[in-house]
Amino acid sequence: MRVGIRKKLDKHATRKCKCSEAREWVEFENSKERTEKKIKELFESDCTITEILISNIESVAKRDIAKITIDSGAGYKGSLSVTPKGSLKVEKNISKKITWEVE
Repeated sequence: MRVGIRKKLDKHATRKCKCSEAREWVEFENSKERTEKKIKELFESDCTITEILISNIESVAKRDIAKITIDSGAGYKGSLSVTPKGSLKVEKNISKKITWEVE
């Protein structure tokens, strides 16, 4: 059996299981999927930021990384962190600065 099919079958079986470990895993996977969706919604125009944030969801969720922030260089920053309640938080901070020099 191919590895990809095996993984899909394992995930399906785990999602059907009622044990506490399986429930925790399902909750964790669902949270990762929702976070990935939100990242794609917020940063759809910037593939690089999207890829970096998505690739770090698990590390942030497991608290191996406290927070990741990326500056696009185009006037906004993206960040991913965990709230005190344990939820994943995706943020897009848009800053716009207008400066005039008058002599």
